[in-house]
Amino acid sequence: MRTLLAIAPHSLKSNDLEVIERIDVDCLVLFSTHDNDSSMEIQQKLTIPTSIFPIAPLSTDGYENSDQLQALSWNISKQMFQSVNGKDGSKDVLLGSGTALHDYLLWLVACSVKCENFYHWEGNKLEPYLHNEQHLNSNVAPKIMSALLQLSGLRNNKLFSAQDICELDNITEMAGVQAAATACETRGLIEVSRDTTRPPLYSLTNRGFPIALKYWMENRQSSDEPVFKKLLVSFGRLFNDGPKNMLQTISKIEAHDSYLFILQRYLEKSEYSGVLTFSEALGMENLSEIHEDLAECNLLLEKKSKLEDFTLVEPLIVVNPKMNEQFLLNCMTELFKSIISYEYETDEHLWSIDLTSCFAKLRSTISTFSLASDTKICYVLKSKEGVGATGEQVSGSPFSRTDHVLEVPSTLAIESLQGLAISKINSLIVMNEFERGRFNQNSGDDTIEDILFSTEKPGKNLGLTFKDISGFAAILSEMLGRDISIEQNQTRFADLISNQLISKINDVGKSRFVLTELGEFVANWAIQDLGLE
Repeated sequence: MRTLLAIAPHSLKSNDLEVIERIDVDCLVLFSTHDNDSSMEIQQKLTIPTSIFPIAPLSTDGYENSDQLQALSWNISKQMFQSVNGKDGSKDVLLGSGTALHDYLLWLVACSVKCENFYHWEGNKLEPYLHNEQHLNSNVAPKIMSALLQLSGLRNNKLFSAQDICELDNITEMAGVQAAATACETRGLIEVSRDTTRPPLYSLTNRGFPIALKYWMENRQSSDEPVFKKLLVSFGRLFNDGPKNMLQTISKIEAHDSYLFILQRYLEKSEYSGVLTFSEALGMENLSEIHEDLAECNLLLEKKSKLEDFTLVEPLIVVNPKMNEQFLLNCMTELFKSIISYEYETDEHLWSIDLTSCFAKLRSTISTFSLASDTKICYVLKSKEGVGATGEQVSGSPFSRTDHVLEVPSTLAIESLQGLAISKINSLIVMNEFERGRFNQNSGDDTIEDILFSTEKPGKNLGLTFKDISGFAAILSEMLGRDISIEQNQTRFADLISNQLISKINDVGKSRFVLTELGEFVANWAIQDLGLE
């Protein structure tokens, strides 16, 4: 049984059904973001079984405080996890629909449950990135990957010799580079250009780039030097009020020291496709139709930077974006190059990405870049009255402007899925089942199944003691017919607290614990991964 995960488009285009049918799956899990999207139409027209799961819209309606609002993205990911529980067999994912936040969270969940194939509604197959995998069993190969990335960021070139790599990364013998490069080439992580007139030249592939970025960032973070300055990458469109809307969005995000803006434009008079700096685009005659807009946008951004005292990294313009591997690789390379060239002249920064207006064709690529580079992700909810991102009517919000900036699950969420002992994971599962209202203490003579699968809405969560968790673990073990053993010593819960998976909610009396949003994310992943539902 092969299952496809997808978000229903706002409206059905002529070839959308064909895209799904070409993927050739046995059933479809379709996430619906609002009542008027295309989910019902798709379900009626497809011949394969289709399950529709409503997920939370991007609205402040119904939230009583900012803490509840900040949990929105975590709750959406939880809904997505729960929709695939009990779905046996392989899974694929179809991306590029819905809001940037919904699309990103589906991508993250797909990475977590190890979907085999990643597709885009444009009809293209995407390169998956498995962050927690050990990609290379070598000490030299990661250095080669990292060096190729560093070189591509500092030089106006993408092909490099073994000598270039040795000079940059202190690898003493070129023979070591060539031997380790073979392992990278075999796995499709680098390409080797061979010619009898010169030594081999190496370059990263679309598959290899995020792996190289992960190695590079791990090496950078191993330094003891603290990094304080912050850089924000944000997206917009180069037409009408696109740049102004982008600036209004980022005005709600905490102040950063530097900003890199990436704008998109489709052209009618030019077939050129690429990612350029503004100055490069202004120097190309075949892009003359946007020269005036580029110059005007640049003046606007420079004025903004002077008024608000931030440094403007030279913006990028994405012209006529494509979905092929080379274009997506160029996109990641130019983004990395812009940041590194700027940092080379200034200081290292902590990176953040504002996904709010990220382009549909590039979302999975930018998501991959953010995960591999351990970059913080944020999304800005609409705060004024009007039509929201998911098509629903948004009323005026009672929350402050900064409350609308959501912190989104990212690298920490994925990395938390590995390295935990099964007993600790079981503790998270038990606490998650409790918080879902599965253990109803007023159940009278109900069976264990009735207790665990009660739909009665739970009251306020007052947390669980270690003894409570042990008792509920025994009930869950009996119900599932498998051992759900937890830590035997409460002091070992310290790891769960230090890893931000649970928190202690009282200072007096027996310690009581609740799951954090991150702990709930891991628990829902574990329930799916272990096939507990």
